[in-house]
Amino acid sequence: MNIAGKLAGAFFGYLISGGSIWGLIIGAYFGHIFDRGLAQGDFSTVFNAVHNRAEIQQVFFKTVFSLLGHIAKADGHVSNEEIQAARSVMQQMRLDEQQSMHAIAFFNEGKQVGFYPDRCIEEFRQISHHNRALSQMLLEILIFSALADGKIDINEERILFDLSEQIGFSRQDCQRLVQMVMGQQHFHQ
Repeated sequence: MNIAGKLAGAFFGYLISGGSIWGLIIGAYFGHIFDRGLAQGDFSTVFNAVHNRAEIQQVFFKTVFSLLGHIAKADGHVSNEEIQAARSVMQQMRLDEQQSMHAIAFFNEGKQVGFYPDRCIEEFRQISHHNRALSQMLLEILIFSALADGKIDINEERILFDLSEQIGFSRQDCQRLVQMVMGQQHFHQ
């Protein structure tokens, strides 16, 4: 298994984006595609992926903030801590004013009763080509948000497990990620 492309892509994406987690994620994704092309001897996937970069960013962006809103509303109300967690993700992604307005709109859309996370996840799966690193990043962001008020309630847990299974992670994988994110939060506090 070759990971050199993923590491290089993540590194350069991080540098080019000015230290943004957004650049790190997209860089790692393109590095994964490069590694896959190297393994298969087919670099046409690399060049096709460059064309899809904006679309991948857009779908990832929409998926993250829509699902953040959905999880925040899972217990019946959206707390100030959950709103602050979404704002923290916006800051980590270094969104400009217009991007922040779109993020808030997606967050609000995810809070609505008629929001269907399955559609959002399916679109994400198609565009990401089941990229495990990108999927894990999505889950970590969602877990971070679910833990914003200090605990994951039963409805948030159910949603996290459902979403994780839809993108190819087992319940045990999701539980390990929850423990990892909790450990990171405790360390930073």
